[in-house]
Amino acid sequence: HCSITDLKESTTLSIIGALLTESESSPFYQSLIEANLGSDYSPGTGYQGNTLDSSFSVGLQGISEIDIERVTNIIEETL
Repeated sequence: HCSITDLKESTTLSIIGALLTESESSPFYQSLIEANLGSDYSPGTGYQGNTLDSSFSVGLQGISEIDIERVTNIIEETL
């Protein structure tokens, strides 16, 4: 839980979120996108610090129903 009013913590979490998701060398890109489990990240993936209570989420678009549990496990392992 990070308050939007804590600029240092919010900035730190934003950087960590970007490192986890935003480049081809990021852990989530490699474990989910390069593995062709979905077509792209779901909207809202990454650190969301623009509300009073910030959050971090990871999701995929276009995954097969049979891959849902596998994707969930990969997300947990990557974290």
